[in-house]
Amino acid sequence: MTYTGVAKGKMIELEEDLPFQNGERVSVFVESLRNEPRRGSSSAVLRAMAAPPHLQSESVDELLRAINAGKLPVQSTGVFEQ
Repeated sequence: MTYTGVAKGKMIELEEDLPFQNGERVSVFVESLRNEPRRGSSSAVLRAMAAPPHLQSESVDELLRAINAGKLPVQSTGVFEQ
């Protein structure tokens, strides 16, 4: 069964009555009905990856070169050891 409603704090107000008796224990699965996935969620990341602009492999190679060029050497001594 699928019902829709509105979240109000800890409560969800459904648009129609449930076919259960008052006090009966039920299991609930909740998800947002927004068109857009929540920012940073796996759904949002997958949607962004599938959306244009799609990168050329040369652009990815250039990005990796820039990242490697900007890396700083690792220091083997700590700040307090100097």
